[in-house]
Amino acid sequence: MKGDQGLNIQDRRHRLNIYPRCFVGSEAVIWLMRTQRATRKEALRIGRLLMRKRIIHHVLDEHPFDDAYLFYRFYEDEQQE
Repeated sequence: MKGDQGLNIQDRRHRLNIYPRCFVGSEAVIWLMRTQRATRKEALRIGRLLMRKRIIHHVLDEHPFDDAYLFYRFYEDEQQE
């Protein structure tokens, strides 16, 4: 999901907040469908599995993985404060 052919991971703005190094859930679903030859339902299951395995999470930890304009981040990309 990362790398040259991976998701578009970048800093994103929503309202007055900036969320660093994140991707959009609906774009991840499309990427999973294309690269894994998954159906939309299977892509959602894969995304939710990645959340259960603590590989990705919603930037505010308020939403499950969904096919929507929601921001998600890889745990390994979390900033050290």
